Amino acid sequence: MTAATALPDHTAFLALVLALETRARFRFRFRSPADREDAVADVVAHGFSAFGRLRRRGMQPAAFPGAFAKFVVLEVAKGLRVGGRVSGRDVLSETHRRRGRFVVRRMDDSTPDGHAWWRDLAADRRIDVADQAAFNLDFPAWLSNLTVTKRRIAELLAYGHSGDVTARLVGVTPGRVSQVRRELAAAWHAFHETSERRRRRS
Repeated sequence: MTAATALPDHTAFLALVLALETRARFRFRFRSPADREDAVADVVAHGFSAFGRLRRRGMQPAAFPGAFAKFVVLEVAKGLRVGGRVSGRDVLSETHRRRGRFVVRRMDDSTPDGHAWWRDLAADRRIDVADQAAFNLDFPAWLSNLTVTKRRIAELLAYGHSGDVTARLVGVTPGRVSQVRRELAAAWHAFHETSERRRRRS
């Protein structure tokens, strides 16, 4: 197939993306922001694959966008992905979560003792106990001094979100996230060093 003949297919699929994303965001609305965005991306990817298969059979998915989007979202919700289904051994799969076989706790969840998510960052046996204690004291105090936007960016980056995803969730540009990342690093080091000097004097 030449580029000239592939272009109409590509253009026709782009007209379906909005319907796919809209239905996916509604279907997965109760998931966390990160999981919801992953599911939406899976729907678009699977939708493109399904679109190609239907076109090869002589069907026109663009003629029934609502039904097409519903079909694709249901397939993704059942675990179908581009390249195959989710592995039955994947402890992070929605199937295992629904069946209760595993408990997967995100960093933004409270720990079993009710403390904040950031305590998990220091739960490393290779870290000195005193350093863990200092982190548990300093980190929440440092977060409380940030603006709402910078605190949200710090938390999202700490969760492991990329700069692009963080920018989309916060509503700023990726360039701004990169700038804030550097500002946060400098601010944290300054805050922590000041706290360390204060503790040594006391």
